[in-house]
Amino acid sequence: MTVFTVSKPVEGEKTAVENAETAQTLVVRKTALSPLLVLALVVISVVIAAIVAGVIVYFGLQTCRVERESDMTAQFGKDMDFERHGRFDDHDFSEHCHYDHDNDVVVMDLEGDGFGENATVVYDFNRGFLTYVLPSKNRCFLGPVNQDDIDSFKKAHDGEIVELGAIKPRNFTTTKETIPSAYLAQTTSPVVNDLCSTMDSHWIKSAVDDEGTSPPRHRRKVDDTIDIYIFSDGTVVIIITRD
Repeated sequence: MTVFTVSKPVEGEKTAVENAETAQTLVVRKTALSPLLVLALVVISVVIAAIVAGVIVYFGLQTCRVERESDMTAQFGKDMDFERHGRFDDHDFSEHCHYDHDNDVVVMDLEGDGFGENATVVYDFNRGFLTYVLPSKNRCFLGPVNQDDIDSFKKAHDGEIVELGAIKPRNFTTTKETIPSAYLAQTTSPVVNDLCSTMDSHWIKSAVDDEGTSPPRHRRKVDDTIDIYIFSDGTVVIIITRD
């Protein structure tokens, strides 16, 4: 007689069927989570790449800023005061200059021999602006600093007088449109903004091109109004107002 014995599973142990079901469940869960893991990895990779790119751009801009400032800040190295004397035609003028190292600007008091308007002139080397401040007329005129402007300061030393000799005055033109105060605050140095924030400020452009010739003149209208400002160093600014 054959006797069949049925063994009872030990408590706490799983049968082969249960083990198979568990394995199948894990496979299903693993398959379901894979797309989420891939998506998470992609998102993390994109975020890391963006951070790295941002860091590279930031330090690149900082490097450009240091290189742009280095011309004058490296030359002067500190705050300093000096004078410059010049002459145009039969007129003499002097410039009492202060170099502000923190803001990388030269602020000068322009004084003449009685010809033209005295003014405060600011050379902002960091942002590339030349500013004529004319408090008596409640106006500021902003134009670009050029290489000649930068070169003219290379002989300056603290406490000394620089002789400019005979110079060729510059001519600028502009219109009656003024620079919005908010834009002025964002684009100019604190020094220029403090001087010009309550005045009418204008962008000026050279009346002579890079080759030393005058650009084609626009035909004036009968109703155009011309205001001419002449400074002690011979600089001329012409404001054209078209009604």
